[in-house]
Amino acid sequence: MKKAKSLFYRLLMLMAVVVFALDVSAQATISGHVKDDTGEDVIGATIMEKGTSNGTVTDFDGKFKLECNEGATLVVTYIGYDPLEVKAKDGLDITLREDVAQLNEVVVVGYGSMAKKEISSSVVQISKDQFNQGAASDPMALIAGKVSGLNVSASADANPNAMTNIQVRGAGSLTASNGPLPAQQPSMAPVAPMV
Repeated sequence: MKKAKSLFYRLLMLMAVVVFALDVSAQATISGHVKDDTGEDVIGATIMEKGTSNGTVTDFDGKFKLECNEGATLVVTYIGYDPLEVKAKDGLDITLREDVAQLNEVVVVGYGSMAKKEISSSVVQISKDQFNQGAASDPMALIAGKVSGLNVSASADANPNAMTNIQVRGAGSLTASNGPLPAQQPSMAPVAPMV
C-alpha cells in the first residue's frame, strides 16, 4: 500500500511539472504599435494583460513588447482616450479614440497630469481672446492683470529688450525672491552645534 501511495504522489508531481512547463511555454512576446485616430504615435500608453499585473507602456515611437499568452485579453489605456480591449497577437496595430468628455477634466501640471477634481491649487486658463490688446514686446505682457495673484511688470518701459518681472507670491516676501520658484541648490554653510 505504501509503495502504491508513493508511486501515486510521484505521478502527481510529474503531472504538475508537465502542466507548469506547458503553461510557461505557451507565453510569447507580443509586439505592437499604438496610435491615435489622427495617426500620431501615443507615447506612454499602458498595455495590461486583463486580470493580471503583467503590463508595459509604449515607447517614443508608440511601440511596445509584452510577454503574455497569445489570445489573452489586453487592455490599452491612456489619459484622454477611451480604454480598448484587444486579443493578444504579434504585430498588433491599435488605434485609440479620444474621449472628449474626459479631455475637459484633465489638467497637465509641472509634475504630471491629474483630474481636475484632484487639484488642490488654483488653475487659470486664458484664451487668446482675453489677451491684452496693443503692441507687446514680451508675451508675458499679454496676460498682465488677467491672473489673480500674478504680478507682471516691465522694469523699464523705454527699453524694448528689458525682461518682464513676474511675481507669483505677491509684492512682499521676507526671505525669498518673488519670482517663480527656481530649482534650489543645497546650502553648504556650516551648521552651528546645538548647546
